Amino acid sequence: MVKLIRVDDRLIHGQVITKWIRYTDATSVVAVDDETAKNPALKSIAAMAVPKGVKCAVCSLEEAVSVVEAMDGEKEKIMVIVRYIPAAWELVRSGLKPARVNIGNVAKKRDVSQGVFEVTHTIFITRSDIESLLEIENAGIDVDFQLLPETPLYSWKNVKASLNGVKGG
Repeated sequence: MVKLIRVDDRLIHGQVITKWIRYTDATSVVAVDDETAKNPALKSIAAMAVPKGVKCAVCSLEEAVSVVEAMDGEKEKIMVIVRYIPAAWELVRSGLKPARVNIGNVAKKRDVSQGVFEVTHTIFITRSDIESLLEIENAGIDVDFQLLPETPLYSWKNVKASLNGVKGG
């Protein structure tokens, strides 16, 4: 069962290892990123970073659904991590049905021509991100924004309302 898709532009790092894996009680972590999947050194570092006893896979976006399906068993609790919000939508569109999508760390984009909106001091979203979030919401998946399990949680519904009608695109 996919417990969580987390959007975190740092993929597997200290906060994920010490907080989110424990919070979700994940037995498996799947890091989905095309560039990382192509780099054997980065794949190895990611696999070494997860706690002992937690399975880890690093794969491309194209491979992700089949990798998750191969891991998924009755007792598996899978946390999927992607760098970008549109990648989370692609996974949902491709058939993954997480309990929720959590947006954690999304750094401010350099290209501000498309508009960048600050959700928190660690989360910045673009119009394209908003479009993906609307699609995830329309698929019936809960979306929230939260850096760590013990920090404030902001619902997509409230964030969306604060954007004053900004549309994706």
